[in-house]
Amino acid sequence: MKKYIYKLFILFFFVYLTYEFTIGKEIRNIEEKIINKLSSYESMKYKDQLKENVKELLNKDKIFYEEDAELISKLIKKILMELKL
Repeated sequence: MKKYIYKLFILFFFVYLTYEFTIGKEIRNIEEKIINKLSSYESMKYKDQLKENVKELLNKDKIFYEEDAELISKLIKKILMELKL
C-alpha cells in the first residue's frame, strides 16, 4: 500500500510539473498581457477624464470654495515655515 501511495504521489508531482512548465506558463503569460492591456486602457480613460475636469476648472472664475482656499493657504504657509524658506 505504501508503494502505491508513493507512486501516486510521484505521478501527481510530475503531472503538476509538466502542467506548470507547459500550459500553466502560457496561461500566466496570456493573463499578464490581458491585465496590461486593461490597465493601459483604464489609465488612458482616467487621463482623458482628468483632462476634461481640468478644462472645466480653467473655465470657472474660482476653482476653490472660500473655506477650501483658506485651508490650503494655511497648509502651504505651514509647510513653508517648517522648511524655513
